[in-house]
Amino acid sequence: MRPRLAGPVLALLVAAAPESALARWHGVHVGRSRSGRPGPTAAQLALLLDGLARTDPLVCTLAADAVVAGLSFGARGTPPLVDAPARDLERALSGPVSAPDAVALLAGRLGDPNGCVRRVAAELLGRTDSPEAFARLKTALASSNASERQAAALGLGERGDPVVREALERALRDGDPAVVATAAWALGSVEDARAVPALREASGHADARVRRAAVAALGELADPRVVPLLVDRLKDGDPGVRQSAADALGLIEDREATPALLARLADADADVRLAAVEALARLEDARALDGLVRALSDADPRVRAEAAEALGGLEDARAVEALVRALHDAEAQVRRAAAQALGHLESQRAAEPLAGVLGDSDAEVRRRAAEALGRLELSRAPARLSTALRDADREVRAAAAQSLGDIRDPESAAALSAALKDEAREVRRAVTRALARLQTPAARQALRNAVADADPEVRREAVRALGR
Repeated sequence: MRPRLAGPVLALLVAAAPESALARWHGVHVGRSRSGRPGPTAAQLALLLDGLARTDPLVCTLAADAVVAGLSFGARGTPPLVDAPARDLERALSGPVSAPDAVALLAGRLGDPNGCVRRVAAELLGRTDSPEAFARLKTALASSNASERQAAALGLGERGDPVVREALERALRDGDPAVVATAAWALGSVEDARAVPALREASGHADARVRRAAVAALGELADPRVVPLLVDRLKDGDPGVRQSAADALGLIEDREATPALLARLADADADVRLAAVEALARLEDARALDGLVRALSDADPRVRAEAAEALGGLEDARAVEALVRALHDAEAQVRRAAAQALGHLESQRAAEPLAGVLGDSDAEVRRRAAEALGRLELSRAPARLSTALRDADREVRAAAAQSLGDIRDPESAAALSAALKDEAREVRRAVTRALARLQTPAARQALRNAVADADPEVRREAVRALGR
């Protein structure tokens, strides 16, 4: 959660808490963990969890995300409109739970009817090194309440400690698929290779949720021995399992999986195709080139954009023509990826097409095209690159200036000199650095003029360049 949203969300939770929780708040001081950082007290946690239980489900999810990600308002501190209880809660949550009564309170909410409350209680318990918290989570894993067992598995996974492996492996035999899936996920978080046999067995579970989690966990363990199993799971009847298998193979980065991943580029499910392209991008296997070129024509723009990025990573000049065609894709995200990929390929054959899209309707396409032109080792700068110094978008203008400096064409000195009058200081800084690289009489005269610029960084760059 972004810092500017954290305070208002916590304020909503405080407002949603019952009167009894607010009454308990008064006179309570924030405790401290053994590390010296502030940690939440039982009263603060009660306020948080009661607020979560009473608020809108969407707000509850947002707040839970903020809590488990680690709240911080940054250097500017807590916004002034956030009241004292919310400010104290935000500060307290920056430290782990350590007080025995706080641990007991969280353990008591592992079986809460509200799933959002269970999640926060479990993750906060899992993120403390308190032995009592660990014991409570292990006890809850044997509860008669399936929701409590699932929450306990989640909390144990948060610990990321191999000591929990055996307990989680036993949970893989639970009769509730939700518990089993969470235990499988947790084993992936623990990252203990000894869990591979148990996860291998779970990957064949009757419930697709379990298979997805087990396959994803195997990817986290990154053991090449499971590649054949994951390749087999690419043919699973559930698209979520196939997607998880492709993701896992990408994490393992074993090129033996390339043919199977290429086959998934024709999958009926777009998310599977996207995962396959992303995995192939990580493998950087030249055998994938033709398949990735075909993926530039996929019906889903996400797949096309990812395929363009992957082709850039292969750094194979045979992809230039296909990427040039992608510069004219109907979707801006694809054109952006194609422009960036052409910069990575560094082929001068792309110069004219890239210069042509400096007039694209999307500013990010124009910026990436301008940046790419600077990477092609051209001896002459395209005229349109100098024209881009007058683009409506300041980031495009700055990118054009930087690339003109990379190309070092003396003919661009006049356009760069004129750009020293740009209203945006970041553009003038880029222009000054570009002029410094030209080292022509016209460029040096422009640098002498830049010494009087209103921006101190521009002045420093100009003085530095003139002193060389």
